[in-house]
Amino acid sequence: MDRFELIEHCVKIFEAFNETKTTVDHFGDEYVNAKRIQEQTDITFIHQVFYGCVRYKKMLKLFLNEFYDKNSAQSSRSDQHTYMVFVYLAIFRLDELGWDEFRKLVEEQPPLKMNVFIQFLFSRQCMDSVKEHWLNLFDQNYVNDTLIRGLFKYLPPAEELIAKLDKKVTGRLVERSSMVILPKPTTVPSPFALSVPKPKTKTEEAAPPTPKFKSRPFDPHAIEESRKKMEEKIKTKKEDNDRKLKEKYGDSRPFQFQTESRPSNKDKILKEVEAQREAAITSGPKTNPVPIKILNNEPPSRAVKMTAAAILREEALWTKKMQEEQKYLQATEETLYSNTEYAERIEQQREEEERIKQYETEKRRLEYLLDAEEKRKVVEEMKKMKKEAVKVMQQEQKELMEQVAVAKQEEIEKTKVIVKELQNVREGAKVAKIEVAKQKRREAKKQIEESEEMLRRAEQEKAEERAKREDLIRQIRALEKVPNRAVKNATSYDPAETPKLGLFGEMSLAELKDRLEMLQKHEEERLAQKREKILKEKEEKNQKLVEKALKIQQLRAIQFEKATTHRERLKSRAEERKIKEQEEKDKALIDLYEKLQEKKAARQQEQNRLLEERRQNAKKAAFLFENREALEEQRFLQKELGMEREIREQQERAQEQARLEQE
Repeated sequence: MDRFELIEHCVKIFEAFNETKTTVDHFGDEYVNAKRIQEQTDITFIHQVFYGCVRYKKMLKLFLNEFYDKNSAQSSRSDQHTYMVFVYLAIFRLDELGWDEFRKLVEEQPPLKMNVFIQFLFSRQCMDSVKEHWLNLFDQNYVNDTLIRGLFKYLPPAEELIAKLDKKVTGRLVERSSMVILPKPTTVPSPFALSVPKPKTKTEEAAPPTPKFKSRPFDPHAIEESRKKMEEKIKTKKEDNDRKLKEKYGDSRPFQFQTESRPSNKDKILKEVEAQREAAITSGPKTNPVPIKILNNEPPSRAVKMTAAAILREEALWTKKMQEEQKYLQATEETLYSNTEYAERIEQQREEEERIKQYETEKRRLEYLLDAEEKRKVVEEMKKMKKEAVKVMQQEQKELMEQVAVAKQEEIEKTKVIVKELQNVREGAKVAKIEVAKQKRREAKKQIEESEEMLRRAEQEKAEERAKREDLIRQIRALEKVPNRAVKNATSYDPAETPKLGLFGEMSLAELKDRLEMLQKHEEERLAQKREKILKEKEEKNQKLVEKALKIQQLRAIQFEKATTHRERLKSRAEERKIKEQEEKDKALIDLYEKLQEKKAARQQEQNRLLEERRQNAKKAAFLFENREALEEQRFLQKELGMEREIREQQERAQEQARLEQE
C-alpha cells in the first residue's frame, strides 16, 4: 500500500469513529476487515495512528483551534482530521518514523494545504501560542521536554521541506533564514473627500401676535344649557322618525317561511342524541355500593379465612405491639410521668432537635462560604503562579532557542565530516557487499543439504515404525482366532456356597438376598414411624394455628372496640371544636355588628352636623344676597352682551370668507 492510501485510511478510520457506540479496538478490527487490508505492517501503522489520535484528541484539537485561528483564510475545516494525523506523527512518532519517511508522507499530500500547515507546525509562533493551551492539560516539564523539544530537532530539514512546498505552490524558491512567520501588512483606510457643508443662517424667531380681542370667561352653565337643548332636539327628531315609519309601514306583516309550517322531528332527534350521550356516560363498569356495616362502623359478622403465613405474621405484629405497650407502661410507672407530661417532653425534644438542625444548617452555610473564599484565594494564587511560570518558560525558551542555534551549527559541522567519511567508506563497501553475498550463498547451500538429509532420515524412521505396527496387528488377529478352553472346563454354580475369594464380609447369594429383605423391612418401618411423626407434628401445628387465629380474632375485636371509641371521641371533640369555633365566630360577628352600628351612628351624627351647617350657611347667604333682582338683571345683561359679541364674530367671519372667495 502506498503512502497516500495509508494516510487516507488513517484519516477515514479516525473520522468515522464514534466513542459513544463502540470501543477503539473493536472499531479498528472492523475497519481493517471491511477494507480487506492484508499487510501486517499497514494494519499495525493504521492501528497505532488511530489509537494515538483518539488518546490525544483534546491536545490535537487545541493545536487545530490555534492553527485555524491564525490561518483561517488559507486552510479548510474539511481537512482537520488530516491535520490531526500529521500533528500526531510529527510530535509523537517522528523519531520512530524518521525525517525521510515523514517527508515522503507530506509530499504525497496536496502541496497547497500542506505548505501552510508545515509552516505553522515548525514555527516559533506555533510553539509560543500552542504551549499556553497545552499547559492546561499536561505538566510543564512534559510539554517542554517531550512535545516542543521534539519539534526543535527537525527545524533545519523542515526549512528545506517548506522551501520545496513553496516552490511547488508558487513556482519559485523562497529564502527562509528563520522560521518566524512575519505578519501580513494590513490595509490602512483613507478618509473620503467629502465637501464641507455651508453653515446655515440663523433666523430670528418671530414674536407671537398680540390678540385683537379679549376672550370671555368660561361659563359652565351655558355649556350645560346647550347640551340639554341638543338632547331635546335629538329626542324630538327620533320620535318624529319613529312616527313616520309607523305611518308608512303600519299595515305590513312579517315575512313567514314555509319551513316553519312543515312538520319536523327535531325534538325527537335531540332526545335520541341526549339519550345516547347519557348511555355512553353511564355504561361504564358499575361498582358495588359500600356495605352498611362499614358505614355504621359495625364489626364484620364472619371472620376472614387466613393462611398459616398470614396468622404467623399477624401474631408477630400483635406481639410486637403488646411488647411496645408493656415497655411504655413500665417506663410510665418508673418515671411517674403522665401522658401530658410525656407529650410535653417529646415536644421539647422535637424543638431542641429543630434548633440543633437549624444551628447545623447555619454552620454548614458558613463553612461553605469560608470554603468558597479559600477556593477563590487559591485560584488567584494559581493564576499568579501560572503567570510567573509563563514568564520563566518564555525566558527558558529564549535560552533554548539560542542553544538550538549553536547546536544546529555544530551539527552542520559534524554532518560535513560524516559526509566525507561516508564517501570514503562507500568505495570499500561495494567489495565487502560482494564477499558477504558469496558467504551467504555458501551458507544457504550448506543449510539446504542438511535439511534434505534430515528429511531422508525422518522418512526412514517412519517406515520402520509403520512395519512394526503392522506386525503387531497381525499377532493380535492370530490370538483372537485361538478358541478359549477355560469355558469348557467350567463347573455348575451353587447359590448357597460362598465364593471363598478371601474378601472381607464375603457371603453367598442366598444370604445376600435374606439380608436385603431384612433391610427393606427395617426401612419400611422407619418410614412409617417418620410419617406418623410428621402427621402428629402437623396436627399440633394446625392446633396451634387455630389457637393463634382465635387469639388474633379476640385482639382484633378489642382493637375494633378501641378504634370505635377513639373515633367517637375524636368525632365528639371535632363537634365540640366546631361548636366552639361557631360560638367564637358568632361572638366576633356580634362584635363586628356592634362596631358597625357605632360607626353608622357616628356617620349619622356627622351628616346631621353637616346638614345643620348647610342650613346656617344658607341663612347667611340669604342675609348677604337680599338684592336678588339686581343680580338677576345684571346676569341677564351679561348674557345679552355675550350674544351680541357672538353675532358680531359670526358677521366678521362671513365677511372674511366672502372677501377670500372674491380674491
